[in-house]
Amino acid sequence: MPSPAPVDVVNSFLECAYTTRDYSRLRTCLSDSGFSYQDPVNRFNSADDLVQFQMMVGPIVQKVEVLRQFVDGDEVCTILLVSAQLAEKVSTTAVQWATVNDGLITRLVGVFDAHDYKMLYRVDE
Repeated sequence: MPSPAPVDVVNSFLECAYTTRDYSRLRTCLSDSGFSYQDPVNRFNSADDLVQFQMMVGPIVQKVEVLRQFVDGDEVCTILLVSAQLAEKVSTTAVQWATVNDGLITRLVGVFDAHDYKMLYRVDE
């Protein structure tokens, strides 16, 4: 049976992470070995660690809208509008760059302005 198209794997990941919050199914989109995730705030080398993180932050994400998606072979770049409830409701544009091998995501890179997110953890001096 052929592997699903990379864009289908990424869209399934996004649906599970932000719409259905089906974390068991989300995990099936991610590779068991050679996995990496990086964004301005976090780095994970384990798919299980990313799933645990998604479970923790999922409740603050109110809505995710796909603005545009580009596919180049095994790579999928998705531009998202993410609305989250931090101290107040904020929306930010984010980019997620995914690499898919044999039907599984092996690498995710997130790019966004993390200023509001980092303010949650600011320590006053």
